[in-house]
Amino acid sequence: MYIIKNCCFIRDEYFALNRSLAQSVVIHTLFSKMSQQKLQQQQQKFADLFKQLDKSGDGVLTVQELKRGLKEVYGAEVDDKTCIDMFMGIDSDDDQKCTCDEFVKEMCKGSRQEAFKEKFNSADADGSGKLDKAEITRIVKEVNATGITEEEIEKIIAEVDKNNDGQIDYKEFMAMC
Repeated sequence: MYIIKNCCFIRDEYFALNRSLAQSVVIHTLFSKMSQQKLQQQQQKFADLFKQLDKSGDGVLTVQELKRGLKEVYGAEVDDKTCIDMFMGIDSDDDQKCTCDEFVKEMCKGSRQEAFKEKFNSADADGSGKLDKAEITRIVKEVNATGITEEEIEKIIAEVDKNNDGQIDYKEFMAMC
């Protein structure tokens, strides 16, 4: 599964679904510094890999092509069950075919948790392992999110802060993601 999980793809729409506005603002502001250019480079990297794995050139990856490609490109010998499981994880519409779009999307979301951890740590200015009101306020100001009041920042913290210590730790942060 390492091969499936070695890139990050962040979509603002994903974070906005089924979340309160306050939580969405926090997540969006933490990830706003991720450059669009880097994202496009990552997507292109995996689109190129898809083309390399798609030996038939038909724009659809088969289980056999995936297995052969894992061995040729990465030197990874995977058993049939593992390869089928990987394929099913990529085939998001369950049509027994893996398109380039499905492949790129799945490959890019694998390191999402690592990206969350990296962004959380960069927001945690004092290295305490928690985001306090000042750190969240700083993030909001850095991205020039006008209209977010101190009361709304306090509401964000209150909604996410499950242990009621007035700060958002990494576990609480991940629970809202």
